[in-house]
Amino acid sequence: MKKENFLKLDAKAKGAACQAELDAGKSYEEILAELGLTKKELEIQHGIYHVKGKFMVKLMPGYQNRGNGKDVL
Repeated sequence: MKKENFLKLDAKAKGAACQAELDAGKSYEEILAELGLTKKELEIQHGIYHVKGKFMVKLMPGYQNRGNGKDVL
């Protein structure tokens, strides 16, 4: 996926796109390289985390919350 297309998506769609790439056999590092993002940028700016082989989307990127604020894809 091109970075321009990725940036146009909402958070949940971004997470689903990353998960689809992972399911297609790409590694986490390959996905980051293709998007031109670092791990920190993906997590902090876009609210997408890679945990135990799955992508998770923080429901409100940029905000800390006390509950379970992650959506598993």
